[in-house]
Amino acid sequence: MDGQRPAASRAVRGGSPGRTLTSLTGDPIPPAEVEYLRRLLPPGVRLTALDPAQVDTRSPHPAQAGACLPQIGGRSLHPAEAALVPRSDLLRKRQFIAGRLCARAALREIGAEAGPLLVRPDGSPDWPADVRGSISHKPRLCIVAVGSAAAVGGLGIDLEPAQELPQAVWRSVLTDGEQARISIGRIHHGRLEPRLIFSAKESYYKWYRSAGGLHDIGFHDVEVDFRGSEIRYHPREPLPTTFGRCVVGGKWLITITWSNPLNES
Repeated sequence: MDGQRPAASRAVRGGSPGRTLTSLTGDPIPPAEVEYLRRLLPPGVRLTALDPAQVDTRSPHPAQAGACLPQIGGRSLHPAEAALVPRSDLLRKRQFIAGRLCARAALREIGAEAGPLLVRPDGSPDWPADVRGSISHKPRLCIVAVGSAAAVGGLGIDLEPAQELPQAVWRSVLTDGEQARISIGRIHHGRLEPRLIFSAKESYYKWYRSAGGLHDIGFHDVEVDFRGSEIRYHPREPLPTTFGRCVVGGKWLITITWSNPLNES
């Protein structure tokens, strides 16, 4: 199975010519995974992406961070957001700022008020009441998904490098059923399947919180399998099932989870 190219990878590499997702600077985002995922989403959900390495953090003071981003499409952080920028870790600074700038752009795309995006007590973004959103970032890519509450009931996204998940953590992440399925080769994404399962569970957790879920969730509380780009969730009761899509590419794995608006069945 390791020698086979995943079906989603073939689809990514065969994307429509001339249709490229661009970053906030106007430069192409290298991963075709992002553009492919965009075509799998329901109407009303928007994706924005940015390489955190493009963020200028020369200001030593978080309160001034917004003034030091002239190259990011002329946009800057709200002062209340700038006060939240991590003080010491350069990588965390860049990722935080990239996430807020992407979120601001996505909120504009859906016509939402782009005020400060602060944090909840659990550390997650405090989205406006009429918005569902999710942020995921790594050192060289940040991606944000946003939709109105009229478009989706909840939303979660996760980004992972296209690398194997170390077997040392399989037992903590994978259920017995998932491990058994992998051991007999009943997989759809080759050697990347375990990490893709990990990513899908991360996006499920973010979706569940976004949708107002109150239960604590562990990795073994939901089982995952795939049919091409479709993620199939099999959660333990009373956790709900929902929709998911994945993209497997040369550099990145991206999973996204959403549900219908609350007024739809």
